[in-house]
Amino acid sequence: HLDAELANVPSYSPPVPVLEGHWKGMVWPNSVQANFAPETGVNKETLTKVGMASIAVPTGFEVHPKVDRHIKNRLKSLEAATGIDWATAEALAFGSLMLDGCDIRISGQDVGRGTFSQRHAMLVDQKTEGVVVPLNESLQLESEAKLELAN
Repeated sequence: HLDAELANVPSYSPPVPVLEGHWKGMVWPNSVQANFAPETGVNKETLTKVGMASIAVPTGFEVHPKVDRHIKNRLKSLEAATGIDWATAEALAFGSLMLDGCDIRISGQDVGRGTFSQRHAMLVDQKTEGVVVPLNESLQLESEAKLELAN
């Protein structure tokens, strides 16, 4: 019996339990069935909507003057559809993933503002010190997904 089992070793393929259940339908990246050029784009209207949501300031909310300048610059680049900086591209990615139903969590030191004051994914009211995450507030009617910023 052992000799027969040993003869089967070269053709044995172990089961792949990671591609079962929730992962059923997925394929190994180097397999013949893998899609090597998947469609990954997001339409311009969605990106514009997400970009505007990323800078939506609630009525009566007082942002810091430097953050206000950041908001105006982002608005200008969105309207011109050119000059999109890294932080804006990141906000577009976060928001489009949220619209697809994906929760996003960023953790680390000062992640809401960004290490070099570039992100501004959360805004702080200069009078009340209240905090708002514009993507969460603006996209809540279209998606239950949330952007969690764990400073």
